[in-house]
Amino acid sequence: MSPVHLPPELHQFKQFVETRPELINLVRQGQYTWQTLFNLWKEKGEEEGFWKQFGATKTETRQSNSDYIQNVLKKISEIDIDQVEKNVNQLMGALAQIEHLSDQFKQMKKGPDKKRFPF
Repeated sequence: MSPVHLPPELHQFKQFVETRPELINLVRQGQYTWQTLFNLWKEKGEEEGFWKQFGATKTETRQSNSDYIQNVLKKISEIDIDQVEKNVNQLMGALAQIEHLSDQFKQMKKGPDKKRFPF
């Protein structure tokens, strides 16, 4: 499968949006559509006053990504491996019990059918 080739203006718009992560959130929240924002960007340009309220820069985005990664690493370091292992073992035991019950129900289901039709 070949990669999708976007028109140059879509690449430019994508780069523009990447410097303003708040726009992504507003689209996800349903306040704007990508088409609406693209049309505004295409008609008015990047210098339109509307964009000033979303003035994040790439360095700010990188910093927020860095903060996010640091938070994830901190959460991972706080995980109690012994507790995770205990929970996994309990889950495996519960699944084994469910499998055992399922096998019993299958045997019960097969048993009466054989007795009804001995031929």
